[in-house]
Amino acid sequence: MARRLIERGVRFIQIYSGGEENEKSWDGHLNIVQNHTGFAAETDQPIAGLLTDLEARGLLDSTWWIWAANLAG
Repeated sequence: MARRLIERGVRFIQIYSGGEENEKSWDGHLNIVQNHTGFAAETDQPIAGLLTDLEARGLLDSTWWIWAANLAG
């Protein structure tokens, strides 16, 4: 969906992962290694696929990427 939006000229797209409380979000405090390992495993392949797809279509050079974590507590 993100690629299709980019192809159609949408200027801002946010892809969000997580969103639940504590151990079910990126802001897991009790077991951060297990928590982040699990979330990274969920997001790594889809994001890599999107970037590869955009590169193959010549869209990556004109796309600005920000990868960030909002760890507000």
